[in-house]
Amino acid sequence: MITAQPPCFGQSVLVSQKSTDKDTKTPKITDKDKAKNHRQGQIEKAPSYYSQSVSLCISREGLKNLLESYHQLEWCSSHRLNGLLSLVAYLTSKNRPTGFQISGELAQEYCSQIKRPKNSRTVCSPLPVLQKIGMLEIVHKALWRHHLRQATVYRLAENYANRKIEEKTSFSPAQAQKHADAFGRKERRLNKKHPIRAGILDSLQQLSFADSARPIIAKLEKQGTEGIVRAIDCKEHRCTFDNSGTVNTAISSLPRELKPHLRQSGEAAGFHDISHAHHCWLPRILEGRMDYHRDMHNGAWAICILLSFDYLSKNPYASIFRMFVAQDRPELKFPRFEREKAHLLDFLNSGDYYTKWIEDDEGKTDRDKIKELANRLLNFKTEMARNIPLYRKWKSKFPLVFGIIEDIKNSKSRGHRAICIQLRYFTAQAMTAALKELQAMGIGAVPQNDAILCQRIHREIVCKVLGRAVYNESHGVCCKVDGIRFAP
Repeated sequence: MITAQPPCFGQSVLVSQKSTDKDTKTPKITDKDKAKNHRQGQIEKAPSYYSQSVSLCISREGLKNLLESYHQLEWCSSHRLNGLLSLVAYLTSKNRPTGFQISGELAQEYCSQIKRPKNSRTVCSPLPVLQKIGMLEIVHKALWRHHLRQATVYRLAENYANRKIEEKTSFSPAQAQKHADAFGRKERRLNKKHPIRAGILDSLQQLSFADSARPIIAKLEKQGTEGIVRAIDCKEHRCTFDNSGTVNTAISSLPRELKPHLRQSGEAAGFHDISHAHHCWLPRILEGRMDYHRDMHNGAWAICILLSFDYLSKNPYASIFRMFVAQDRPELKFPRFEREKAHLLDFLNSGDYYTKWIEDDEGKTDRDKIKELANRLLNFKTEMARNIPLYRKWKSKFPLVFGIIEDIKNSKSRGHRAICIQLRYFTAQAMTAALKELQAMGIGAVPQNDAILCQRIHREIVCKVLGRAVYNESHGVCCKVDGIRFAP
């Protein structure tokens, strides 16, 4: 029988020596040992959570209980719950009794949606889930028409409207960075939506007042003047767009006394405006009504054909419907519309627009008074406008155009302000087209309603570009810019 003998002393020494030699060798660095980009694989790990104090209208536990009670369990994870709390903090700061606008894209920048839900009850987007649990209410639904674009208007529910709770939340580093970079993300989103915005802000930074403006500023005691002067002197400008696309900046309400004293990049600057801007869009409104009748006619004809075929399938002996289907589609003719449009274009493109409406033969009526009344009269209520002689003269000369305007004013959606929204939309489209062309040329320009501010050395170029934009948008009106008529 062979028995295992213990190793001798020398052998044990040799083994220990080999093991020590192996331990003293430098280990080979492999890809597994290298630091990875994500936080879990770094050699020195970043802190896993950041604590931040925010103002909320509901506590973390209350929000979690609400989500669980409405079977929204997929939103109850720590990461999703932090994202919803970040969004709720933003909504708490923006809440107003009349509501606030917020788009789905903005909400998803605070809290991303669930792309692959595991439960059919789960609401995938952050705003609908807050509406589902009763925290948000819809004041007005989103409007997306050719002349009006408005995001959905929300407001916090009554139980949460007047509540503010200071609570410390544990955001991850990425979520804390999202919360801190909210302003920068808003700027990038607005510049993406409105490509001309970045160029307008650059042009606003170049504005300054001449020394001759300081005594006038001291005399002016208007409340809005202080904010305008601070924005120009401190370079704290803003650029926003309303629902019709009109640009609003700090100089939108600039007093008339300060306009001649503006400087752009140290050079003299001036405003170049469109004469009778809102009246230039009257042919466009008439043409839009003609397009509307064409679409309605084509749709009605298609429905009649479908109903006829359906009736023929049930009654094969219906000869009348066979004749109806066999005949050609009648073409719409608008002789009155075409004549009035041609008359209106000729009236707008010849002579001075306001002087033509002076009623007395001796010419004693002041043109400035007619101009002021004509610019305000389009937005009056129909009952009030019919009592004014100038409006009655308009309607007798162009009955179809002003009949359409009265129909728009009498609509239930916006009332008599509906025509104002359309006219502002057409003006904004023309200004946007002109600004795009000027920015491509490298000319700094700032819009103000129906005018553009630029250096006086660029006056001729700006007037030509603006006149061409109005001609294209109005479908044939050669407008006056700074009193000079420009046509393409």
